[in-house]
Order: sequence, then C-alpha cells, then structure tokens
Amino acid sequence: MKKLIYVVVITVVAALAILFTYKNHQTIDINFYWGLNAQVELSVLLFITFGLGVLCAYLASLVSSIKLRRRLAKANKQLQILQNPIT
Repeated sequence: MKKLIYVVVITVVAALAILFTYKNHQTIDINFYWGLNAQVELSVLLFITFGLGVLCAYLASLVSSIKLRRRLAKANKQLQILQNPIT
C-alpha cells in the first residue's frame, strides 16, 4: 500500500512538472556580475533554484543530525558508565 501511494505521488509530481514546463517555456536573460550573460528557459531556472533550495535544506538538516548523533553517543557512553556495577 505504501509503495502504491509513493508511485501515485511521484506520478502526480512528474505530471505537474511537465505541465509547468509546458506553460513556462519562454526564454529569459540572466545577467551575472563581470559581464556574464545567459539565456535560460524559465522553467529550467525555477527547477534549478528549487533543487538548490532543497540541497541547502538537506545540508542544514544533516549538520543538525550529526550534532544530535554525537550528543546521543555521548549520553549513551555516560549511561553505560553509570550502569556498570562498582567493583
């Protein structure tokens, strides 16, 4: 059942992405610093921007996850020390 929901969601997202690309196919000019220019389709630029945003969010959560894992390991080590009988 979970796999079916996953396939349906992926299919809907892909269909929406195709429709979005079809509706936003105009080319835009991008002017960078130092005289660099580029012509890119609007939909491609938005997908790239969205992808970079997802990547930044993932990296931010990864840093937080690593910190939490370190804290958990330290707490587990302290728990082991406290649980060992005194000899």
